[in-house]
Formats: sequence, C-alpha cells, structure tokens
Amino acid sequence: MGFYATTAPVTADVSGRSRPAQADPPSKNRVRGFRGVASIRARFPAPQPLETQWEIGSTPTKTVSGLSDWLSRDPLSDSAFVPPVSLQQQIEEEGELLPRDTAIPYRYCDNNAINQLDLYGLWKWQNGKRQGVARATIIAENGDTKYTLAEKIHLWEHESRYWLQEADGSPVKPSDTIKPGCAYTVPNVFVVAVGEQGRTAEGWSLIYANQARARAVEKGFLVKFFVYSGKAFTQSDLSAAFSDNWGFALYGHGYVYPDALHGAFIISKNGHPAPWNGDKWSIFVSNEAGGLYKRGVVIAKMCSAIYGGWSNLVSPNGREYIATGVFHAATAGLNHGNAVNGIE
Repeated sequence: MGFYATTAPVTADVSGRSRPAQADPPSKNRVRGFRGVASIRARFPAPQPLETQWEIGSTPTKTVSGLSDWLSRDPLSDSAFVPPVSLQQQIEEEGELLPRDTAIPYRYCDNNAINQLDLYGLWKWQNGKRQGVARATIIAENGDTKYTLAEKIHLWEHESRYWLQEADGSPVKPSDTIKPGCAYTVPNVFVVAVGEQGRTAEGWSLIYANQARARAVEKGFLVKFFVYSGKAFTQSDLSAAFSDNWGFALYGHGYVYPDALHGAFIISKNGHPAPWNGDKWSIFVSNEAGGLYKRGVVIAKMCSAIYGGWSNLVSPNGREYIATGVFHAATAGLNHGNAVNGIE
C-alpha cells in the first residue's frame, strides 16, 4: 500500500498541548509510482481501492487505468546485459554489438514462440525457420552439440558426418566440436511422389500427398513434387531429387512379387505385369532412396511396403508411416497424420 513518510513539525495549541501540524494535500504528480508531495510535511492517507494502489518493487503494479506496469528493472534481466567474455572480445574487436547477440533471458525463439518452437532452448534457424532451399542454415548457440541438433531436426547424431556441414560446404567431422555463433547447414529437401494408378486410388493418394506437401512447404522445406498423371517421371528423375534429402513420402502401387524388389515403389504401371518383365526404370527401391544417413520422416503407402526396407531408412529421432492396404482404412488418416506432423 502506498503511504507518505512524514517528518511533520510539532506545534502547540492554546492549552499548551503539542499536536502535529496540518499536512499539505498531496500534489497530482505521479513519478514511477511515487506520489509527489508539496512539502516535507505528510500524512498517512485513508485506505484506497485496490485498483488505485501502487506497489513499489520488481513486481507488476495495478494502475488506475487497469493496466499493469513495472516500476523497476528485473535484476535477473539486468545481469543478463553483461556480455560473456567471448562476446566482450567481439565487441572490442568489431567495435559494436548487435542487439540480437545479447543474452537476454526472456528472448525465446526470436520473440515468436507461437510460430517457432525450440524445446531445448538451443540452435536457431537463420531468419527463424528453414529457408526453402536444398540445405537450410542453422546457427549454433552456447551449449549446442550435434546431439541436440539431431534431436531438433529428427536426424541421427551418429550419422552427422554425412548430413551436417559448415557454411562453406565442408563436412563436420566426428572429432569437430560445435562452435557457438557459427552457421551450419543441414539437408532440407522433402520429396513427395504419386505413382501411376487408377482414378480412385490416385484420388486417395493425392489427398495424402497434398497433406504432406503442404506441411513441408509450411515448415520451410524445399519440396520436390511428382505426380505421374500430371507429368510422367522416371526412376532417374526421382533418384536425382534425393540429393540433400531430409525425408520423403511415396504413394501408389507397390511391387508384390517375392523377389529382391518385393515392396518397391512403382512409378509406372507398365512395370507391374505378371510375370515381371524387367522394365526396371519404373521401379524405385529403398536402396536408391537410402543414401548415407537415415531420414527424419519416411512415408511409404503402397502394396507390400512393409517388405520394401523402407522402415530401415527412418532415423531413431524420426517418424514413419509404412502401410499396405486401402487408402481410406479407418486408422490410415490418424497414422498418416502423425507422420506428417513430424515434418518440421
């Protein structure tokens, strides 16, 4: 509760008894929550409604307008304005300090926690998210490691030598340590492909494919989208799209015959007669998609997909939807949606 300190002079009345002198009324001035007074004489005011009281200190206060305010700086935040030694050296060398480099404890995801999520408080996408290019740039902060980066982007830390690069394109070796403030790049291509099918099956495939495509675009991936009925594509077209690949989603027919290609993704139905006719340009197998590291999300919705080796391509930190059966099965949407939500 606010109050007025008093050093009021004492006067005597006609009876000789002393009494405090009458205090002047307070002025109307308000400075940072203190009531100004016209003289050093003061009085204790009568109790006031809660909404007109001010509390002094590092806590929010309630004003007459009903809005909260701070009467002093938060000491925790004040201490954060002292830069670490490494940053102080940067200031001395470069002669300036960029505001975003200060270690303010309340800065979270560039002050955009709704659209940018960083559960570990570490690693920061350049410009706030993946940049829609083949390799996205991410900035290391104090305490960052390859392990926390792998957790953040859903790849596998033990394979980081294959997917993590410095800004100049050189690979980060297993013996290299992460340097705070430095830029690194990671795979950022997401492939979506719908093979040749009948009209009904293709309709279901496109529903799922567009869900994955929209999610990947929203999250800043470079999306390579193939639909056979729109523009025919070949095995080599699809293989080329897997450079710097982070994840993929394949929808269509699968090769069902029990040989080495069992569970492969069929690009063209011309490669699916019985018996197998050797038209291998229309078949895409998991070995072609695999590369040197496991992926963040793998979706393979096709006949015999569970036999195709697709599950082996998923990172321990990633998500998968490897399914065989009709596209409108009761659980298909839920399971597929869970995998799609892993595209981030």
